Amino acid sequence: MKELPPPLEEVLERVREDRSSGARELAIKTCVYLLNWLEKGPEGPLREAIFLLASRLLELQPSMAPFLRLSYEIEQVLREKEGTEEVLERVKNLLTDFLKELREGAKGVALRFASVIKGKRRVMTHSFSTTVLEALLLIRPEEVICPESRPLCEGIRMAKELGGKGVQVVLIVDAAAPGLVADCDAVVVGADSVTSTGVVNKVGTYPLALSAKREGVPFYVLAERYKVLPPSLTPHFRIEEKPSDEVTRERIPLGKVRNRYFETTPFDLITGIVMPGTFYTGGQIERLITGREGL
Repeated sequence: MKELPPPLEEVLERVREDRSSGARELAIKTCVYLLNWLEKGPEGPLREAIFLLASRLLELQPSMAPFLRLSYEIEQVLREKEGTEEVLERVKNLLTDFLKELREGAKGVALRFASVIKGKRRVMTHSFSTTVLEALLLIRPEEVICPESRPLCEGIRMAKELGGKGVQVVLIVDAAAPGLVADCDAVVVGADSVTSTGVVNKVGTYPLALSAKREGVPFYVLAERYKVLPPSLTPHFRIEEKPSDEVTRERIPLGKVRNRYFETTPFDLITGIVMPGTFYTGGQIERLITGREGL
């Protein structure tokens, strides 16, 4: 089998082309569809189809840890189980458990973050994260500053979601964000991946962290455990170049347009990484990922 069934290929292509959803949101959509596909009973050689699916998952969103981890865990099932029915049931159970963690993890992060950020009245965030959204709706700060998050402006979506739920928001251009960090009580962002070198999030996160460090403003990252990428999966991780016309359609003489959605923020700029029921400093999470401490 060289190709998956056309309906499944179409769904995976939509996931690959999705440029505005966060890692958690996109992974939930993917798991729901894969479970439905398996429940219907795939036609043709099942092991081949699932093996090909695992390979596809590696390429869908290589900057997002949930897809890399899910691919790895499906391949582990194929290595450990031989019977077709056994593989089918194990993969369905795996997807069910993963989906549960995706859906419930954000609540645990929000509850833990609420105890960390008590008394913080003005908060800045960046881009759109369902995990961050849930946390901000729980703590309800007096004001949330949202940079627009170009080129696709996910920050506008965040501002609309918060404002629609009664939270006061201020929408700003990206270039203004670092200069306004000093006016905030905290900066809080999500994560698409947490690797051994730092936190991967929407481009523009790094300068916010630099500004927060300089101004003495706490910089927090909210991330579920499935966002943590073990060293064994880092060869599959990469930050892709996206279409230049999202930045501009103007021709630049003797120049080129670069469009990267993600960048890595080093751990030494991060005050803390909040996970369900847990709080780690940047240094602690670095040691955990590299195996010097247990996660």
